[in-house]
Amino acid sequence: MKIKCVFTDSTEYRQVGVIRVVDFKDGITRKRISPIFIMPEYRNKGYAQQAIKEAERIHGKHHWKLDTILQEKGNCYLYEKLGYHKTGKTEIINDKMTIVFYEKDCNMETVVRFYDTADDSLIKFAVIVAKTNGKWVFCKHKERDTYECPGGHREAGEAIDDTAKRELYEETGAIDYAIQPVCIYSVTAPDNFDGKETFGKLYYAEIKSFESELHSEIERIEFFEDLPTNWTYPRIQPLLLNEIINREFVNTLIK
Repeated sequence: MKIKCVFTDSTEYRQVGVIRVVDFKDGITRKRISPIFIMPEYRNKGYAQQAIKEAERIHGKHHWKLDTILQEKGNCYLYEKLGYHKTGKTEIINDKMTIVFYEKDCNMETVVRFYDTADDSLIKFAVIVAKTNGKWVFCKHKERDTYECPGGHREAGEAIDDTAKRELYEETGAIDYAIQPVCIYSVTAPDNFDGKETFGKLYYAEIKSFESELHSEIERIEFFEDLPTNWTYPRIQPLLLNEIINREFVNTLIK
């Protein structure tokens, strides 16, 4: 989106900068501001703050991330003033530049529910909890330092069971496996899908073998004896995994 300003003495709109917002609109992935730029003659006039507030008005105030240069104190002050907090992650570029990462969450509840059935037209996502040789299978995205279950969006005209198989292959490289549907889940998260309840289908899989190369945005897969603590979606996916454990699906597919 472009940043524009209207002057009080005319109806002329002038571009004062640019802000880019990345929003997958999946109710899960953090929205991202990258980058925001104000032209020099318009800086220190509050336009960056107005632009971020407008982006949050359009896309919702919850579940954002951004990064900036630690040495640029003005930027850090602005983001912290607007409610963004440092994640603790930094990336040193050189002795004069360090990238610092921020996130923003409103203190609003995310609700996860489980159903035995739902209208097929409502089901937009598939998530697969998987194990191999007795260990949990988790994915690490190229742009994140956290772990998540394989899964993703249902494509147009695609059967949801095919979505699950496609996502399992694309994100883990699984080629020999057993997979079984578990239940329907839903997520109601403020500022995602206008707070509407969104539905997905939960699966459990046991994997015998993997391809050597991944075909997605996933950087690598890792195997865990115990569950990770640094989840990408800590309010959602631990609950999905617990549901599978409670329903006694684990270690039941491959003998």
